Amino acid sequence: MKMILGLTSITSGEADIFGKNIKGQEKRVYPRVGAIIETPGFYPNLTGTENLEIFARLRGTAAPNAVKNALEVVGLPYRDKKLFGRYFPTMKSLDK
Repeated sequence: MKMILGLTSITSGEADIFGKNIKGQEKRVYPRVGAIIETPGFYPNLTGTENLEIFARLRGTAAPNAVKNALEVVGLPYRDKKLFGRYFPTMKSLDK
C-alpha cells in the first residue's frame, strides 16, 4: 500500500491501479484512494463526524455528503455526539 501511495519507492515489478501504471502518477490517485497507514491521526476530543469533516476539507473533497456517506458505509452514526477518544477499538477499526 505504501508503494501504491508513493510513500516508499517501488523496489521491483509494477503497481497498477484503475488500470494504469502508478509510477509517477501517485498524486493523481490520492483523491480516489482511501488508506490509513500505521496509526490514524484522529483528534480524540472531536467526534467522528468532526474528524472526518476536517480531513475531507484538508483533502479537498468536494462532495457535500462525503462524510455522511462514509460513516454510513462503516455503520457509524452521522452527527453523533460521542467523542472519537471514547470509541471502542472495534469502532475505530477498518476491518468491518
